[in-house]
Amino acid sequence: MRSMRSAPLVACWARSGRRRLEPAASVRPCRRWWPRGKERSTRSARDWPSCATCWSRPREPLRSELRPLTQAPLLRRLAATRPERRRDPELRGCMLALRSVARRVLQLQAEERELGRQIEALTRKLAPQLLDQPGVGPHAAAQLVLSWSHPGRIRSEAAFARLAGAAPIPASSGQTIRHRLDRSGDRKLNRALHLILVTRKRTHPPTIAYIERRIQEGKTRREANRCLKRYLARNLYRLLEHEPPIAT
Repeated sequence: MRSMRSAPLVACWARSGRRRLEPAASVRPCRRWWPRGKERSTRSARDWPSCATCWSRPREPLRSELRPLTQAPLLRRLAATRPERRRDPELRGCMLALRSVARRVLQLQAEERELGRQIEALTRKLAPQLLDQPGVGPHAAAQLVLSWSHPGRIRSEAAFARLAGAAPIPASSGQTIRHRLDRSGDRKLNRALHLILVTRKRTHPPTIAYIERRIQEGKTRREANRCLKRYLARNLYRLLEHEPPIAT
């Protein structure tokens, strides 16, 4: 029996019309499935079909049947499919894998929605003033509350901007006076500010007007975003420090 090094198997991704898997000397096996250490001498080439079928694609009639569907109808269709009704063994195995993946995706989506509702409920209880701001969603508000923690922990809005990586850092050279963004700090908090900024640039007219005004003053779009992120950190810090009392 040939070893896996001499006989790597290729799934029928490139040869969907074939009924069996064929060795191809010019194609290396995927690194994910390559065994390590002693497994190279114990596992044989017969283990490769089970790995390779995960990458096999369905026949063209099935592809043409599923291609017009969008994401949600496609997941529901695959989750309700019955692979045992397929006569082709290769197609039946492919449908079984697709059904398993679709059901898992639907389950994870349900868990995500449930956790999202719990996060929003906790955020509205701890910092309802954040959710009233444009572009601030439950996840971004939750990250702001986690990074800020409690009143008095961060002594000033400048320290909060430094923690968020939104404080400008001098990067002047010669007669050129400029600043750049801070790459340190809490990157999750920085990401929350970035997502809020992206949403406001799309739907918030004052933010759009501010960026255009800064560009007309001679700043680049990146420098305008840096100024806006600094302003956003100052505004959100003041909202967090002057939080309303929690209803008991």
